[in-house]
Amino acid sequence: MAKLGATKHLKRLAAPPSWPIKRKAHVFTVKPSPGPHPISSSLPLLILVRDILGFADTAMEAKKIIKKGRVKVDGVVRRDHRFPVGLMDVVELADTSCYRIFIDRKRCLFPYSISEKEAGFKVCKIVKKNILKGGVFAYSFHDGRVLRPPAEINLPLYGSVKLEIPNSKVLEHLPLSPGVSVMITGGSKAGLFGKVKNLGDGSTPISRRLLEIESENVSVFIPMSLVMVIGGEKPWISLPSL
Repeated sequence: MAKLGATKHLKRLAAPPSWPIKRKAHVFTVKPSPGPHPISSSLPLLILVRDILGFADTAMEAKKIIKKGRVKVDGVVRRDHRFPVGLMDVVELADTSCYRIFIDRKRCLFPYSISEKEAGFKVCKIVKKNILKGGVFAYSFHDGRVLRPPAEINLPLYGSVKLEIPNSKVLEHLPLSPGVSVMITGGSKAGLFGKVKNLGDGSTPISRRLLEIESENVSVFIPMSLVMVIGGEKPWISLPSL
């Protein structure tokens, strides 16, 4: 008999390396629901609430907290304990604490405490740009959302926008250019913050173009697809010390 879709179970040993969980403590863990982030770069809400933040001791306690609507992701109440949370998402717990999701040097996702003022916006990277009927541009972002801003706002590919949440209003936008503040989101240098020094050779495809980034007084070369703009001369957001 044929299988009816993908499995709903996930063993801890097979969990993505971005999950900071104990691999051999138990056999199974929570598998994220389909959502804005792929499983390889996201965490289910239950793992975040119970294992990382420690707001619950058991899965049942974590589910009760989430089902009661005490957890918001990007300003929207999420009651699914499997909902995937990814890079730059803003998580609010019981209206008492706010966190932004970052990636550390070991490429694991972790929450960083932020103020209520910072919890009102998030940074999104532009990963795709389409032209619709009538010459209208539609932009796809790294967190799965698609926006059609006013015609006077022209957003460059691989740039970033500062979005007000939950209404997704564009507050600021910046292209990937020399001098901007960036974060490396993948590879062996994941988790580093720095500034773009040089955009590299323009003869190569844009996704594989190597950028020269100055971080911690050292220059590193990173593909453009693994870099996210997080501000201009100064970052839009407060940054953790890794």
